[in-house]
Amino acid sequence: MTSITKTAYPRFKKVYKVEELEKVFQPTESELQFIAKKTRGEPQQLTLLTLLKSHQHLGYLPNTGSIPKPV
Repeated sequence: MTSITKTAYPRFKKVYKVEELEKVFQPTESELQFIAKKTRGEPQQLTLLTLLKSHQHLGYLPNTGSIPKPV
């Protein structure tokens, strides 16, 4: 059976290994530069970066309440 995270409507896993978090959600230097140019303040940078990496991983913008803390 196909994992729910690999279906047409992907979701976050309940538990991620450290290696998975680093591979999938580690920002690149160009992403960090983009975030710094488009936001003011660290809370806004964190929010935009979290949404950007979540969108890249899932293919859609998730509700911020559905993003797991480790991400």
